[in-house]
This record gives sequence, C-alpha cells and structure tokens, in this order.
Amino acid sequence: MPCWEVNRVSVEFKAEQEHLLKKAAVALNWEFSKYGSRVQVGPVVIQGERASARAQESINVLKRAYSFEVVKAAAKSKGWAGAWSGSVTSNKLQASFKKF
Repeated sequence: MPCWEVNRVSVEFKAEQEHLLKKAAVALNWEFSKYGSRVQVGPVVIQGERASARAQESINVLKRAYSFEVVKAAAKSKGWAGAWSGSVTSNKLQASFKKF
C-alpha cells in the first residue's frame, strides 16, 4: 500500500444504547461526539451498525467497554450489585454479582 493511503478496519458494531456508549467513552477517557447518524468515540467512527478505525484494537477496546456498561446496566435493573476486577482496556475483566 502506498504511504499516502490510510488503512482502516471496519466491523459490525451494534451499539443500540447511546447513553451506555457515552459511559464507555468516559470510562476510556475518550471524547464522544455525534454528527447526525455518525458517532465518533475516540479513534472509532460508528455509522449505522458499522464501526471503523485505523486499528482493530481500538474497536475491540470500545466493544469491551460498551459490553461492560451493558452488563452493569442489566445487573442494576435486575437488582444485582457487581464487584469488578481488571479494567475495560485489558482483556481480563471479571465480574461477580450478588442480589441486594
């Protein structure tokens, strides 16, 4: 590939709950901005159900952070308290739940 071309990765990413996507951005200390149907979270651009970025790892980190927020919200809605270990930026995030 010539040096003036930018390679981008594009994958399916169904982030249906914008408020949880914003929480994921805050957890990652990434900027969140929305322009019509286009959302940018840090280096990741989401349009419809597609996410693209220069590096696959950026999308993976955002997917983990978003999934973490979805699990927390679901647990809270069911009356469960979570104990978390690890971080959303690592591949090792563990949760344990107790009914409160």
